[in-house]
Amino acid sequence: MLHAKSPAAPSTDSTKVSANTTLHNDAKLQPRRMVIDTTLLWPGPTLCIKFLDGSQDLHDRVKRIIEREYQPLIYLDLNFIDTGESNIRISFNTRVNESYVGTAARVKGPEEPTMNLHITTSTPQKTLERSVLHEFGHALGALHEHSSPDCPIIWNEEEVYKSYPLDKKSIYLNVLHKESSADIRYSQFDPTSIMMYQFSQSLTRNGRFTQLNTGLSDTDKHFMSIAYPKPKEGHAEHPPITQRVRTWFYNLVDQTFSIRGVLTKI
Repeated sequence: MLHAKSPAAPSTDSTKVSANTTLHNDAKLQPRRMVIDTTLLWPGPTLCIKFLDGSQDLHDRVKRIIEREYQPLIYLDLNFIDTGESNIRISFNTRVNESYVGTAARVKGPEEPTMNLHITTSTPQKTLERSVLHEFGHALGALHEHSSPDCPIIWNEEEVYKSYPLDKKSIYLNVLHKESSADIRYSQFDPTSIMMYQFSQSLTRNGRFTQLNTGLSDTDKHFMSIAYPKPKEGHAEHPPITQRVRTWFYNLVDQTFSIRGVLTKI
């Protein structure tokens, strides 16, 4: 999983392949961490989450996934509310999966969604869980794993550009871009991260490809626990966080990607 100082480039999650080999994560002696932008972490102690639409059954399913998978890992109270001020607002009235990264969600209005989930009560459970875990990872500050400086994939750029119905700039930002090691904290590449997308061998020059991950990896869990640690005795619960102006939207299903500024869409 990644978190970064300058937000990483996202990619579509709809590249389907039949995998016969996998990428491996050799942690060795390096601490297991995602890549993180500490300026986009929530200060806590409570993160208020509100559903803007959708059925109660869908609300309950999403809430259960988040509370089961993320709440035990982080020293941040995930509080689902029906009314009042909220930090994360989830809408199901969408055709894409997307989320603002961490505190960048603050640029949105009090009744505007900061996360869109393209799921219904008939969505297969594994698909639903991947969508929720991936997008909520973004909401907590995580970036895409393949944008890590440590990612070993050598891209077949010609095939990449042919494979996505986007302009070249968006494809570059979406798939090919790697974060600068000067801007982020990151661990060795983790192909099993929930923040990793599925890529076919045809998109790479070194035989690499990745499978579709549907759950948090051990590295994801470890990093979340150190990104939002229990405060030491005598210390404030969370340090103040500087809000970044630039915010990023990560879109999955419709193979679209947008960068949004504070006031205008770029």
